[in-house]
Amino acid sequence: MEAVGSDDRFILEIAGKVFPDEKQRFEELLAKHDNITFKGFVGGDEKREMLKSSAVKILPTLYPTEAQPISVIEALCLGCMIVSTEHIGIMDTLGENYPKDLYVKQDVEDIKRVLNDIYNDPSKHSEYMLEKSRKIIKKSSPKIIMQTIFMIH
Repeated sequence: MEAVGSDDRFILEIAGKVFPDEKQRFEELLAKHDNITFKGFVGGDEKREMLKSSAVKILPTLYPTEAQPISVIEALCLGCMIVSTEHIGIMDTLGENYPKDLYVKQDVEDIKRVLNDIYNDPSKHSEYMLEKSRKIIKKSSPKIIMQTIFMIH
């Protein structure tokens, strides 16, 4: 929120859960910025529309048990560019050839830097993201996921 809140070039829609120990600070930041909205939990058509209308998904996590976030796979399937920390599960999902300049530290200034780079050159990674989207759709079909689960077990 701090990375885009004061920059009206960006619109930030936040979905998900706010942890109780962060709720007061979150609400204070939200109240300060007209370009930020909080959706809470979203699913189904609402989630699909939110992702389809987004150019970038930001997930700066250091959550210790973050595995392969389904939200990253969903966003990739709908063509979103992913900006995230170099967390092992996310890196596995994005693959070894994912553009290194789209990884960020969990730091407001670093996130601002990456968003400015994307804003200033939006087509820089567009072909890569289109190809990544196609590949993730093929690899993430329910049939392939079930086959993989059965092979593991």
